[in-house]
Amino acid sequence: MYFPRDVSIWKRVNHPRITPFIGYTKGFNDRISFCSVTLRRPANLRAYTTIINPQADRFTLLCQALEGLVYLHTFSPRPIVHGALKPENILVTDEGNAELCTFGYAKFRDEVYHGEMKDPQPRDYYHYITPDDDLTRGTDIYGIGLTILYALSGKDAWHHLAKPMALKMAVWNGQLPKRADHPMEGSEAAVEKTWGLLKSCCHMSPNQRPSAQKVLDELLAIKALGGVRPPTSN
Repeated sequence: MYFPRDVSIWKRVNHPRITPFIGYTKGFNDRISFCSVTLRRPANLRAYTTIINPQADRFTLLCQALEGLVYLHTFSPRPIVHGALKPENILVTDEGNAELCTFGYAKFRDEVYHGEMKDPQPRDYYHYITPDDDLTRGTDIYGIGLTILYALSGKDAWHHLAKPMALKMAVWNGQLPKRADHPMEGSEAAVEKTWGLLKSCCHMSPNQRPSAQKVLDELLAIKALGGVRPPTSN
């Protein structure tokens, strides 16, 4: 039977911060048409923090997602690249815990990705594209960096750019999201450290971006400074 990328990788992982793989259904020509998860995950990170629980501890959710990413990036015997990190691909359970999901673009680190890297998903992914030519662990760091930016400011990167091509050009030209477009509430030290982390996550060179463990450590350090949050007017 043909197993698509998400099934072949998803079924191998087992971690509290990865949505469990339950099973699949077969469609035309015996191909897998749907991968099932449990019903205890009512929302993704975006919906959970904007609709279900706007007062949620965003640092805890982000740190939990990063725990899942650390697991993937250190998976033995071959590290795994998620390949499509964004708020919609982080689910939140009924208990309020975050999990990584959706492995359709995942690959083992040493695999060659055959596809168009710069436009891997439809319009809803444009704010989370990367300047990379291949999927690497650095690609995941870029994606989680933009997800952190969304969670802590309440706005997607380059949210003011309505046209996809303008957004792509901003990314490919190495432009970084501007502080003025993403105000945050918190101490000066916490805000400065947050932007320092975001800048390192969005470095143009994937090899110069921090590891998932380093990002997790930095988030915990920012939380210890009182954390940051979206302005109350958002």
